Amino acid sequence: KFTFLNLIASFWTNPVKNPDFAFAWWSRFLIIFATFMFTTYRLLYMEQHLGIESAKEATAAVAFGVLLYTIALLVSAALSGWASDKLGRRKVFVGGSTAMFAVGLVALAHADTVTGFYVAEIIMGFAYGIYSAIDTALVVDVLPNADRPGKDLGVINIANALPQSLAPAIALFFLKVGSDGAADNYELMCWAAGAIALIGALVVIPIKRVR
Repeated sequence: KFTFLNLIASFWTNPVKNPDFAFAWWSRFLIIFATFMFTTYRLLYMEQHLGIESAKEATAAVAFGVLLYTIALLVSAALSGWASDKLGRRKVFVGGSTAMFAVGLVALAHADTVTGFYVAEIIMGFAYGIYSAIDTALVVDVLPNADRPGKDLGVINIANALPQSLAPAIALFFLKVGSDGAADNYELMCWAAGAIALIGALVVIPIKRVR
């Protein structure tokens, strides 16, 4: 019988009985959370942190940074997918790329030029390309119920969607720390996002069903 409670309950996956799936879920949640902590405020970062006064110039710099990010992503996704299948390894690619993404976020904290921003975007794009190529394969390998993969992949998709709603508010909290209400503490915000991404890398380690 269809009820709202039955619908909600159908998305429940016991993390105690399915720890590998739970760790994979949290890894996805944390890297998406870290991503949107920065991308939500990326244009303001260009104007307030890097000091680009012209909105047109700041927008153009963001667009070019996204282009560099995308090119790096495409290159690393193609190479890492092949390498992962060749080596039969998933965790080292997922955990390593998430840690590399954290490095890119910390680089943003200390960038003081547009060039520094571009370098950080390339690092993050390269890292996320590896992550996006391998993480889905890892998730498929740890699905709790082979007879209901659509449901479990839907649960994983919550880890994609939910952080996009929560991250902007958490990022704003860090932006306001020590800024006298100006909300421009981008160093702390990027460091916090980097720490969250690093935790996302660490939670991959306990997964046992995938090498």
